[in-house]
Amino acid sequence: LGWRAQSAPWTQVAATAPDTMLRQFLCQCTNLKDLRINECHDSPTAMTDLLTWLAGDPNATPNGSKGGDGRAGMPAPPPALDKLEDLSLGWMSVPVAPLIKILRKLAPSLRGLELWKMTLVMPLPPGSDPSDPLRVMFWTDFMNQLRQISGLDLRHIKLGALKQAYLHRPEHHVSFKNRGAEAQYTGRHWKDFVDEVTPLLDIKWP
Repeated sequence: LGWRAQSAPWTQVAATAPDTMLRQFLCQCTNLKDLRINECHDSPTAMTDLLTWLAGDPNATPNGSKGGDGRAGMPAPPPALDKLEDLSLGWMSVPVAPLIKILRKLAPSLRGLELWKMTLVMPLPPGSDPSDPLRVMFWTDFMNQLRQISGLDLRHIKLGALKQAYLHRPEHHVSFKNRGAEAQYTGRHWKDFVDEVTPLLDIKWP
Protein backbone atom coordinates (compact mmCIF):
# COMPACT_ATOMS: atom_id res chain seq x y z
CA LEU A 1 0.00 0.00 0.00
CA GLY A 2 1.21 3.48 -0.84
CA TRP A 3 -0.57 6.16 1.14
CA ARG A 4 -0.14 9.94 1.16
CA ALA A 5 -1.52 11.69 4.23
CA GLN A 6 -3.05 15.13 4.01
CA SER A 7 -0.60 17.80 5.08
CA ALA A 8 -2.80 19.20 7.85
CA PRO A 9 -4.19 17.32 10.88
CA TRP A 10 -7.57 15.73 10.14
CA THR A 11 -9.33 18.00 12.64
CA GLN A 12 -8.45 21.02 10.49
CA VAL A 13 -9.52 19.69 7.11
CA ALA A 14 -12.49 17.39 7.50
CA ALA A 15 -14.88 15.65 9.86
CA THR A 16 -13.15 12.34 9.16
CA ALA A 17 -9.54 11.20 9.27
CA PRO A 18 -7.42 11.49 6.11
CA ASP A 19 -6.93 7.71 6.20
CA THR A 20 -10.64 6.82 6.38
CA MET A 21 -10.70 4.77 3.19
CA LEU A 22 -7.46 3.01 4.11
CA ARG A 23 -8.93 2.00 7.46
CA GLN A 24 -12.13 0.79 5.85
CA PHE A 25 -10.08 -1.28 3.41
CA LEU A 26 -7.95 -2.85 6.14
CA CYS A 27 -11.08 -3.77 8.09
CA GLN A 28 -12.08 -5.99 5.16
CA CYS A 29 -8.73 -7.80 5.09
CA THR A 30 -9.50 -10.35 7.78
CA ASN A 31 -7.08 -12.97 6.40
CA LEU A 32 -4.22 -10.62 5.56
CA LYS A 33 -0.81 -12.31 5.76
CA ASP A 34 1.53 -9.68 4.28
CA LEU A 35 1.19 -5.93 4.80
CA ARG A 36 3.48 -3.25 3.39
CA ILE A 37 2.74 0.44 3.96
CA ASN A 38 4.77 3.28 2.46
CA GLU A 39 3.50 6.57 3.83
CA CYS A 40 5.21 8.75 1.18
CA HIS A 41 4.60 12.09 2.91
CA ASP A 42 6.50 12.09 6.24
CA SER A 43 3.52 13.07 8.39
CA PRO A 44 4.27 11.95 11.99
CA THR A 45 0.78 12.88 13.20
CA ALA A 46 -1.06 10.93 10.51
CA MET A 47 1.14 7.84 10.70
CA THR A 48 1.10 7.76 14.51
CA ASP A 49 -2.68 7.97 14.39
CA LEU A 50 -2.95 5.09 11.91
CA LEU A 51 -0.53 2.79 13.77
CA THR A 52 -2.20 3.54 17.11
CA TRP A 53 -5.58 2.62 15.61
CA LEU A 54 -4.21 -0.58 14.04
CA ALA A 55 -2.67 -1.58 17.38
CA GLY A 56 -6.00 -1.20 19.16
CA ASP A 57 -8.31 -3.86 20.56
CA PRO A 58 -10.35 -5.49 17.77
CA ASN A 59 -13.08 -6.26 20.32
CA ALA A 60 -13.46 -2.66 21.45
CA THR A 61 -17.02 -1.36 21.59
CA PRO A 62 -17.70 1.48 19.12
CA ASN A 63 -18.50 4.79 20.77
CA GLY A 64 -22.05 5.39 19.61
CA SER A 65 -22.22 5.94 15.85
CA LYS A 66 -18.59 7.00 15.84
CA GLY A 67 -15.44 4.93 15.65
CA GLY A 68 -13.48 4.02 18.74
CA ASP A 69 -11.32 7.11 18.22
CA GLY A 70 -14.37 9.37 18.27
CA ARG A 71 -14.56 10.16 14.57
CA ALA A 72 -17.86 9.92 12.77
CA GLY A 73 -17.91 7.29 10.07
CA MET A 74 -14.61 5.68 11.06
CA PRO A 75 -14.27 1.90 10.84
CA ALA A 76 -13.93 0.73 14.41
CA PRO A 77 -12.77 -1.42 16.00
CA PRO A 78 -9.57 -2.12 14.02
CA PRO A 79 -8.96 -5.48 12.32
CA ALA A 80 -7.46 -8.25 14.44
CA LEU A 81 -4.69 -8.96 11.90
CA ASP A 82 -4.19 -12.24 13.74
CA LYS A 83 -2.96 -14.01 10.60
CA LEU A 84 -0.40 -11.37 9.61
CA GLU A 85 3.02 -12.94 9.08
CA ASP A 86 5.00 -10.19 7.36
CA LEU A 87 5.00 -6.44 8.06
CA SER A 88 6.96 -3.91 6.04
CA LEU A 89 6.86 -0.20 6.87
CA GLY A 90 8.71 2.52 4.99
CA TRP A 91 9.00 6.16 4.01
CA MET A 92 7.43 7.36 7.26
CA SER A 93 8.16 9.26 10.46
CA VAL A 94 6.82 7.90 13.76
CA PRO A 95 7.67 7.87 17.47
CA VAL A 96 8.89 4.65 19.04
CA ALA A 97 5.74 4.03 21.13
CA PRO A 98 3.11 3.38 18.40
CA LEU A 99 5.59 1.26 16.44
CA ILE A 100 6.24 -0.97 19.44
CA LYS A 101 2.52 -1.09 20.22
CA ILE A 102 1.55 -2.50 16.81
CA LEU A 103 4.40 -5.03 17.00
CA ARG A 104 3.14 -6.24 20.39
CA LYS A 105 -0.30 -6.81 18.91
CA LEU A 106 1.08 -8.72 15.92
CA ALA A 107 3.65 -10.72 17.91
CA PRO A 108 1.79 -14.08 18.03
CA SER A 109 1.73 -14.46 14.23
CA LEU A 110 4.46 -12.12 12.95
CA ARG A 111 7.48 -13.82 11.37
CA GLY A 112 8.95 -11.09 9.17
CA LEU A 113 9.66 -7.41 9.87
CA GLU A 114 11.19 -4.87 7.50
CA LEU A 115 11.70 -1.17 8.26
CA TRP A 116 13.03 0.87 5.34
CA LYS A 117 13.57 4.62 5.23
CA MET A 118 11.91 4.85 8.62
CA THR A 119 12.48 7.99 10.71
CA LEU A 120 12.01 7.82 14.47
CA VAL A 121 10.88 11.13 15.91
CA MET A 122 10.48 12.57 19.38
CA PRO A 123 9.90 16.02 20.89
CA LEU A 124 12.78 18.06 22.20
CA PRO A 125 13.42 17.29 25.89
CA PRO A 126 12.25 20.11 28.20
CA GLY A 127 14.89 22.74 28.70
CA SER A 128 17.11 21.53 25.88
CA ASP A 129 18.83 23.88 23.48
CA PRO A 130 17.01 23.69 20.10
CA SER A 131 20.24 24.57 18.31
CA ASP A 132 22.15 21.79 20.06
CA PRO A 133 19.76 19.12 21.44
CA LEU A 134 20.85 16.04 23.33
CA ARG A 135 22.67 13.55 21.12
CA VAL A 136 20.67 10.42 21.85
CA MET A 137 20.29 7.36 19.64
CA PHE A 138 16.52 6.80 19.36
CA TRP A 139 17.00 3.48 17.59
CA THR A 140 18.74 1.95 20.61
CA ASP A 141 15.54 2.43 22.60
CA PHE A 142 13.50 0.85 19.79
CA MET A 143 15.81 -2.17 19.51
CA ASN A 144 15.77 -2.75 23.27
CA GLN A 145 11.98 -2.62 23.40
CA LEU A 146 11.65 -4.80 20.29
CA ARG A 147 13.77 -7.52 21.88
CA GLN A 148 11.54 -7.56 24.98
CA ILE A 149 8.22 -8.07 23.15
CA SER A 150 6.64 -11.19 24.58
CA GLY A 151 5.85 -13.95 22.08
CA LEU A 152 7.60 -12.31 19.12
CA ASP A 153 9.32 -15.07 17.14
CA LEU A 154 10.75 -13.52 13.99
CA ARG A 155 12.35 -15.50 11.19
CA HIS A 156 13.40 -12.47 9.16
CA ILE A 157 14.27 -8.90 10.07
CA LYS A 158 15.60 -6.13 7.84
CA LEU A 159 16.50 -2.57 8.84
CA GLY A 160 17.79 -0.06 6.32
CA ALA A 161 18.18 3.62 5.42
CA LEU A 162 17.12 4.59 8.94
CA LYS A 163 16.89 8.13 10.27
CA GLN A 164 15.94 9.96 13.43
CA ALA A 165 14.94 13.52 14.29
CA TYR A 166 13.59 15.71 17.02
CA LEU A 167 10.26 17.16 15.90
CA HIS A 168 10.72 20.15 13.60
CA ARG A 169 14.47 19.65 13.63
CA PRO A 170 16.84 18.29 10.92
CA GLU A 171 16.98 14.55 10.31
CA HIS A 172 20.10 12.48 10.97
CA HIS A 173 20.99 9.37 8.98
CA VAL A 174 21.58 6.21 11.01
CA SER A 175 23.89 3.45 9.84
CA PHE A 176 25.56 0.33 11.22
CA LYS A 177 29.31 0.43 11.84
CA ASN A 178 31.18 -1.82 9.40
CA ARG A 179 27.88 -2.79 7.74
CA GLY A 180 26.66 0.39 6.07
CA ALA A 181 23.07 1.59 5.86
CA GLU A 182 21.43 -1.84 6.04
CA ALA A 183 21.38 -4.86 8.33
CA GLN A 184 19.27 -7.98 7.93
CA TYR A 185 18.98 -11.50 9.27
CA THR A 186 17.08 -14.66 8.39
CA GLY A 187 16.91 -17.49 10.89
CA ARG A 188 15.59 -18.48 14.30
CA HIS A 189 17.95 -16.41 16.47
CA TRP A 190 16.72 -12.90 15.71
CA LYS A 191 17.35 -11.68 19.26
CA ASP A 192 21.03 -12.55 18.91
CA PHE A 193 21.07 -10.48 15.73
CA VAL A 194 19.49 -7.52 17.56
CA ASP A 195 22.05 -7.85 20.33
CA GLU A 196 24.81 -7.87 17.70
CA VAL A 197 23.74 -4.84 15.67
CA THR A 198 22.41 -2.54 18.40
CA PRO A 199 25.92 -1.47 19.54
CA LEU A 200 26.76 -0.82 15.88
CA LEU A 201 24.12 1.89 15.45
CA ASP A 202 25.90 5.05 14.37
CA ILE A 203 25.14 8.69 13.58
CA LYS A 204 27.52 11.21 12.07
CA TRP A 205 26.62 14.20 14.22
CA PRO A 206 27.23 17.67 12.78
